[in-house]
Amino acid sequence: MDLQNARAIYGPCSHCLEGKPQPSKGSQKSFDDSLNPTESGELLHCDIAFIKGKPRLFSVDHVSGYMMLVAMDSKKTEELVRALDITITKYRSHHKVVHTVSTDRESVLKRDQLALHLNGKGVKVILRIPYEHEKTAERSMRVVREKMEAEISELPYNLPSDLYDYLAQDVVNRATTCLTDSS
Repeated sequence: MDLQNARAIYGPCSHCLEGKPQPSKGSQKSFDDSLNPTESGELLHCDIAFIKGKPRLFSVDHVSGYMMLVAMDSKKTEELVRALDITITKYRSHHKVVHTVSTDRESVLKRDQLALHLNGKGVKVILRIPYEHEKTAERSMRVVREKMEAEISELPYNLPSDLYDYLAQDVVNRATTCLTDSS
C-alpha cells in the first residue's frame, strides 16, 4: 500500500524509467515458457544491479521467489563467476540443485568463459535475445529499490552512502522466505 501511495504522490519510479533499448518490431522472446520448474533452485533469474554505483549480482528463484544479493567489485567476468559460485553454493548448502540460470544478454554475461564455468557445474545458461531483459529479476529489483526508498524516507537523518549495501541486503532478506522453508 505504501508503494502505491508513493507512486501516486511522486509519480513513476525513476529507476523504472531509465533509458533502456526496446526490442525491435517483430522480435520474439527467447525464454521457453514450457520450462516449468517445480523445485526451488531449479531456475534462477539473475541480473546485475547497481547499489550506489557498485555492481551486485541479484538473483530470484522462479518457484519460491527467494532473492539473493551478492557483492561484486566490478562487472568483470571473474567477479561474476565468483558471485554465481556463491549463489549456487548457497542453494547447494540447503540441498537445492540449480539447473538453469536465466539472464539478459549483457556483454559480461554472454562470454563463453561464464557458460563453460557454469556448464562444468551442471548449470545451463539461458540468455535472452538482445534487448529483451530478464523481467523477473528486474521487477523484483524494482520492488527492492522501492522498499529501500520507503525505508530511507522514514529515517530522521540522511543515510550515509556506505550503508546502502546493508539496507539493500536487509530489504532483500526481509522480502524473501527462508530457502529451507520453500519446496
